[in-house]
Order: sequence, then structure tokens, then C-alpha cells
Amino acid sequence: ISYLQDVWLHGNQLTMEMSKGGNIPPIPPSTPSNRAGVELLTKDYSSQGNLYGRHRIDKMTKPYAPSTSLHISNMPDNCTEQDLANVLASVGCQFSNIRFLDEQHHIAIVQCLTLDNAISTLCRAHGRLVGNPPRPCRIGFGHGVTGPSPGSRRSQSQHGMQSPVAPQMLLASVRQQQGSFHADQGVNQNF
Repeated sequence: ISYLQDVWLHGNQLTMEMSKGGNIPPIPPSTPSNRAGVELLTKDYSSQGNLYGRHRIDKMTKPYAPSTSLHISNMPDNCTEQDLANVLASVGCQFSNIRFLDEQHHIAIVQCLTLDNAISTLCRAHGRLVGNPPRPCRIGFGHGVTGPSPGSRRSQSQHGMQSPVAPQMLLASVRQQQGSFHADQGVNQNF
């Protein structure tokens, strides 16, 4: 793994880190009473159901509707609030709060001031290097505050739920923001 450290691949420099998970236990030998070893080695990957359906439905990620909350992940160990604030400020993000969700500061929620600013920040900051050692951050919309749903006395955010948005709508919104970003930079790029 150390040979791959700092190697350039497709225009990006690789950063290698050892997993903290420890060793993977070996597959148990196959016996007539224990066919688990054989089943682990002989899965049928000819259909896409086995390739992509390995996770439970409720664990699959869903794109959420654009909101003022941004979910930022893939940050290195002990990334500071100042590191993240510097990256966000470099792309023009105006935010009111940063909250880390784990002790090692790998994941954070940023509360932007406006929806337009959140969309712009997502388009401009996704993949930017953050922390030390620098890693490209991943940004998506988080659960945001939404208005009351029709026929309901309580908003969806009070229920702790937000309905997912259609990927086409999210893609159109992101492309529109990227188009305006490239126009600001003087780049002519057709989508």
C-alpha cells in the first residue's frame, strides 16, 4: 500500500491510509455440516441483483430535497472547525453553524443561511481538499426544515422525516448552479 502513496491517478494524487478495522478473519473450511465457506466463495454475480442488492433497502442512500443543511463527510481524523470553515469560505459559503457528528470529526452538518447559498456551496465545494492530511470532502443535502405538508398540522421536520427528491430534479438544480458558476468564471461549458 505504501507504494501507492502520492501516486497520480486520473489527475488526482492518491492518499493511502491503513484501515482501523484489524484483520479480516479467514473463510471457514467447507464441511458437510457447514456450507457457509462454500457459499461465501461461490456467489452468483451473473445478475445485477447480487451485485447491487447486497444492502438492505432501508440502508440505501437517497438524495434529499435541497435544503439549507449540508452533510459533509470523508474528512480526515480530527479535522478542525477552522479547516472546514476555510474550505467553505473559499467557495463563498455563508453559514451560521458547523456541528460535527462523530468524535473523530469525519462527518459534519453545516447550516447555510439561504437555500441558494447551500446549492452553490454543494456545487463548488464537493471534492475540495480539507484537513490534514488533505482529503476530498463529500457534500450532500441533509435533512432540512420544510414547510407544513398539505393536510398536516405538523411539519415533516417535526416528524424527523423529509421526502426524497427525484434525481432528475436534483440534477437539473445542480446543473443550473454549475452553469452559473462556470459563467461567473468565464468558462463556456455545455451540459
